[in-house]
Amino acid sequence: MNQYKVIINKQKNKLYVKKGNKVLEEIICSTGSGINQRVYHHLDNKIITYSGDTPNGTYKIKEIIYSKDLGWLGDPIGQKRPYGHYIFALDNNPYGIAIHGTDEPEKLGSPVTNGCVRVSNNDIKKLKEKYVKIGTLVEIMGGK
Repeated sequence: MNQYKVIINKQKNKLYVKKGNKVLEEIICSTGSGINQRVYHHLDNKIITYSGDTPNGTYKIKEIIYSKDLGWLGDPIGQKRPYGHYIFALDNNPYGIAIHGTDEPEKLGSPVTNGCVRVSNNDIKKLKEKYVKIGTLVEIMGGK
């Protein structure tokens, strides 16, 4: 098992990387807006209705996806990167929540997502390179 744990505090819009009781990283993130909406879910390739909230709970990272492999609607070769460089898919079905980068860094620190957790593209790369592996524990807490 990975020695690192990721904690997401929705009330503060902060992501922490911990090893034991020691905080190694504190990263500004964005979490769910809580606004009901229909969204295109890229990991499942379908339209879903979603509450727009980031669900509290303890999860594991089940998959690490290089986001260019996904593409974007109208951009099948993946030149646009709304998810930054990587997507860390969580084992939280049916929610489909993930941690990923963003093409809207100006919105970090606010609850604006469809439920996923966004961090800067530099931070998603750092998390992948230094801390996150398949099976890493992720705890989401706070907020509504």
